[in-house]
Amino acid sequence: MHPRTIALAGPVVLVDMDGVTVDFFAGLQTKMAELIGASFKPLPLIACTKHIVQDVFDGGLSDIAHQLARESGFFRDLPPFPGAIEAITQMAELYQVYLCTAPYHDNPTCASDKFTWVRRHLGRDWCDRVVLAGGDKTLVRGDLLIDDKPVVVGNHQPTWKHLHFDNGCAYCRPSCGVVSINWSNWRQVIERQLQQTEYQQFVARGMNEARQWRCPSSLDD
Repeated sequence: MHPRTIALAGPVVLVDMDGVTVDFFAGLQTKMAELIGASFKPLPLIACTKHIVQDVFDGGLSDIAHQLARESGFFRDLPPFPGAIEAITQMAELYQVYLCTAPYHDNPTCASDKFTWVRRHLGRDWCDRVVLAGGDKTLVRGDLLIDDKPVVVGNHQPTWKHLHFDNGCAYCRPSCGVVSINWSNWRQVIERQLQQTEYQQFVARGMNEARQWRCPSSLDD
């Protein structure tokens, strides 16, 4: 694709699913309560200190959480994150938005469940906007990545800038220099980051042109 075509198409915003678009922690605890019964005491968000949230539970509860996350259909039935559907739908009117997710390899139906979830909550057309990253999101091209991981790393230099999604969990403590975003302030944060990126690209082009410019040693009469 020609660079001008890419520019005219608009910025590409990649949005993570679990913990950003999908409320994984709430859905997991709902299923644990259904299985265990009244004796299960849900943990508050502040107690969720690990990105692999199954590991925040003590003892046998952690084993139950992992087992549930491995069950067929688990990812299909998780609830949307509050405010996510409305925000993503509005975002898609302004930018090229893709759902960028890494399937849980220990769950045999995770990938297909995610497509079913997207079709159910966002509509069939959104299935064409799902990118299965396979564990390395640095392989996916884009301008911005909204992800709840405090640090997103991979084997390549990413083309996107990471916007850290603050979902309220204790593990959501971004590293220095990472911009925070949520479904209340997404519009302002994205606009500001794209403006900064555009300015940086403008400066870089100017510096490159200056390096290529050569002052003539003499002027023709």
